[in-house]
Amino acid sequence: MNDPQGFEAISRREQGLQRRLSAAQMSMIAIGGAIGTGLFMGSAFAIGFAGPS
Repeated sequence: MNDPQGFEAISRREQGLQRRLSAAQMSMIAIGGAIGTGLFMGSAFAIGFAGPS
């Protein structure tokens, strides 16, 4: 994995790749984060309601 020559060869070959996100991609990440937070909080409520095992 630590092969600088390999990285340079790939970066020269893949000149069309760019490191950026579109507005739609950022929106999907935000929505996924909100859904994940809701699931986490819902689980916490259920675990608290059930009590210790």
